[in-house]
Amino acid sequence: MVPELNEIMNICIQLFTSSFVLLLSLIMFSSSALALDLNDIIHLAISRDAKFQADRLRAEAKNADGWQSVAGYGPTLSVSGTYMESRDSTDPQNSSEVEGRVAHFQEPGLTIGLEQPVIDLEKASNVMRGKSEMAVAELLLKKSREELLLRVHERY
Repeated sequence: MVPELNEIMNICIQLFTSSFVLLLSLIMFSSSALALDLNDIIHLAISRDAKFQADRLRAEAKNADGWQSVAGYGPTLSVSGTYMESRDSTDPQNSSEVEGRVAHFQEPGLTIGLEQPVIDLEKASNVMRGKSEMAVAELLLKKSREELLLRVHERY
């Protein structure tokens, strides 16, 4: 119960801080010769509001998790390579036998594998969950943006 209370307090502090900064910047800019219109204030709020930035980063993380789940169903590509070289020689008594007793071996090898599951219900389930997570992330970002716009419009 205590970690939830700390998290709520942190969110409240961030919201208060971002609102204070936004209000302070509105007061400073409204008294100056450079008047800000609503679009400028919205862009300023989007770039500096801590709550919106935190929500945006949370949505991006959720979207990345969704893509990770979707990518797990795709084909698996594996590449491996080997190279082996050896030289075999003996010490002959007679120099005429040298030509026949030296051998060089070179064995290069490359293996490429591609694997696609035909039916894997567990991975298919993960894909559906991943797509849902990406949709939720998009909705969370839209919700956060709308809440920010509402706060700006209320204070403008």
